[in-house]
Formats: sequence, structure tokens, C-alpha cells
Amino acid sequence: MSYIERAVYDYVVKIITDGIKVLFSRRFIIFTILLLASAVVSVVVVDYQPNKDLVETFLLIMAAISISFIVAGLVAKKLLSTMKRIAVLV
Repeated sequence: MSYIERAVYDYVVKIITDGIKVLFSRRFIIFTILLLASAVVSVVVVDYQPNKDLVETFLLIMAAISISFIVAGLVAKKLLSTMKRIAVLV
């Protein structure tokens, strides 16, 4: 393995392990549990396929959870930055 390949490999491994540590940190554990639970439920429902309506309902729920994570992340970032600006001004 050349120096560049080793450097890229070490960088990718570090990014992945740091990301996993963040996901299981105290701050994000609730979101991680919700994400894993929705993934497990969707796999179980799609594998057994009791009826098409139930599968479609679970897919809609998963999409709603994903969109809510994105929106909550964007709103939280904006809200925190606004709160910091107000705190600096006061």
C-alpha cells in the first residue's frame, strides 16, 4: 500500500469512527435510536408484506421521519446561531 492509499484509508476510517462516536454520544442517542428503530420496523414490514397498504403506510412514516430529521437539524442550527447572536448583543 502506497503512502497516499494509506493516508486516504486512515482518513476514511477516522471519519467513519468519529461519526459513529457522535451518533452514539449522549446528545444524539435519542435520534439514533429512532433512526435504527424505523429501519428495523421497515425491514420487518417489507419482508413479511402482510398487505400493500401497510407497506405503503410504513414507507410514508419512514419518509416523514427522514424529512423531520432534516428539518429539525436545519431549524436547530439556525435557532442556535440566532440565539448566540442575541446573547452576544445583550
